[in-house]
Amino acid sequence: MPAVTGRVRPLAPGDAEDVRRLFVATAALGEPLSLPDRDLYAYVSLCLDYYLAEDGSACGVYLEDDRVVGYAMVALDHAAYERWVRRPALAWTGRALQTLVSAPFGTAAAFSRRRLLDGVVAVTRGTSPPMPAHFHFNVEGARRGAVAGFRLAGHADRVVREAGLPGYFGEVNVPVDKPGRARALERLGTRIVHRQRNHTLSWLVGSPVDRITVVRSLDPTEGWYQLPHVEG
Repeated sequence: MPAVTGRVRPLAPGDAEDVRRLFVATAALGEPLSLPDRDLYAYVSLCLDYYLAEDGSACGVYLEDDRVVGYAMVALDHAAYERWVRRPALAWTGRALQTLVSAPFGTAAAFSRRRLLDGVVAVTRGTSPPMPAHFHFNVEGARRGAVAGFRLAGHADRVVREAGLPGYFGEVNVPVDKPGRARALERLGTRIVHRQRNHTLSWLVGSPVDRITVVRSLDPTEGWYQLPHVEG
């Protein structure tokens, strides 16, 4: 059997359904996000529509044997993303509040309640955007490892450097009882600048999860280094 080979290419319009599928299948730390369809579709749209419908020009997908098994959603203008997200975030908040009123004891209400709390905490206790660009990485659970991670980070490095920007940042969820996950991010050349509890994911997986903000500077004077080439 030939070896599986992985590669990154730019996001294409035909990748949208594969990206949504992968997001749903891995949103709970590599496990599926289980919600009623109405609530699930609204949440997926909130998280992905900027890249899939507004501006995906800097995004990339990771393929193995021509199948999408990972992605790097990169926004080169985080300020533009923040302006765009206000309206869908407000719409999702209204939907979540309606769920809390109409079905206050269901799974969707439990999810909505915690997600709203996380939103309030992010606004009141979060950190200011440390770079002008941001990323959102994801890889199919069985393929989470150095090859996919380095290649997706390499894609982000390239598009951010080509845009003339100093670096990028992202928010990554890590189990508190698995500190090696954060160390793995540092091996990708990032530094952790903020940490806070993710109440939604902690509830979904049944153990404490922190959302950490990581920064990757592309300035050699600030510790940037070229990511190594990895085989696979």
